[in-house]
Amino acid sequence: MESSRAQWTEARLDDLAERVTELDHRLTSQIDARFNSLDAKFDAKFDRLQQTLIVSMASVVLAFAAQIVFGG
Repeated sequence: MESSRAQWTEARLDDLAERVTELDHRLTSQIDARFNSLDAKFDAKFDRLQQTLIVSMASVVLAFAAQIVFGG
């Protein structure tokens, strides 16, 4: 009787391990998708920030050049 119970327990543990593995794969893929989405959003925001900084720096350089040329 004890051996049949041990076999039943082993079978149930194997089933549980398989279900946990499937759940892990599903959760991992969902987490990866969310991180990829966040990466794309951050990349877009940093690209806009970089563009803004470049335009701002160009404006400052042009303002200084105008001050030197036209001698304010």
